[in-house]
Amino acid sequence: MRIRRMIGLGIVIAALVLAVITTPIPVGAQDGGGLSEEQLVLLDRVVQARELFESYDSYREDVEIIDAQEIVITLGDQSRRTIQHEAASLTIIANGSNTQADITVEFSDVTVRPNGQEVTTLYSVGGEARLVDGVLYLNALYDGAVPDDAYPLPEGWFVVEDVGASDLFSSMGLDDLADDENASPFTDADFMRANAADVTIQAKTLADSTPVDKITVTFDLAGLQAAMSETQDGANLLTQVLLDRLDAASGAVMTVQLDADDHPLRVDMTLRMTASDVDAHNELSAEQFAEGIMLDFSFELTTQQVISQVNEPFDPITAPVD
Repeated sequence: MRIRRMIGLGIVIAALVLAVITTPIPVGAQDGGGLSEEQLVLLDRVVQARELFESYDSYREDVEIIDAQEIVITLGDQSRRTIQHEAASLTIIANGSNTQADITVEFSDVTVRPNGQEVTTLYSVGGEARLVDGVLYLNALYDGAVPDDAYPLPEGWFVVEDVGASDLFSSMGLDDLADDENASPFTDADFMRANAADVTIQAKTLADSTPVDKITVTFDLAGLQAAMSETQDGANLLTQVLLDRLDAASGAVMTVQLDADDHPLRVDMTLRMTASDVDAHNELSAEQFAEGIMLDFSFELTTQQVISQVNEPFDPITAPVD
């Protein structure tokens, strides 16, 4: 994952339903909404840090991504609960226009049936990806109780023609590797100025004694829904209703740690969407859902990106040889 893309949302709720440390100090926020001049300056520093990142000739990026989703479907006194959890680790080396990534993703799928029976599926995928001269190569293998409908990975290296062909590629971060311009509203300067609810700054010192400024940008429910209206362009009615039903606990927080020259050292993002007591029959679709079906859901995505070895020499990244 890259700074330019802090979130890659794939709303899967419809399919699941049908399947039945100190506190930062605020910087002079204005009363009545909007950001102060000091806060806008902090946003500019975040945007400039992204531009610095994009100017690097080479770097290493260590990424941790956790994607957790929970859905509870209730009809009368019976309920079905589904919990999906993905944990991805990526070590990315960018050298010029070419990129190499070592990737591991662990998947957990737990379903609690109405009778209380719990069914758990655990498996993982690991391998290496290379983007060389605009061509994306992958060599990966599954391990564990792989579902029958998992994307069929061939043996050895192969060319990924379409990163949108499988959710697996998104889970592995291949969409970010393949699309250098894959941007998020949360890193768009105009969007952040218009929709950020709060911006704070906190001075801290890292374990290696490096002083940093930690800038935190908070988006409340309204800001999150504004972002979703951009990323979910053309979304179906079901998805839009679910987004409209998000509660006040939903939102997003992005933190960027900058060194003395405003180079980004670490970027963290947490995005949370929750809704409860959604009447699936009356609010979503009377044709698809029986009367009395109620829905609760939660979605949380967290990412951590640590950037190092900026503009240091690396071995050339070349296309794999069969």
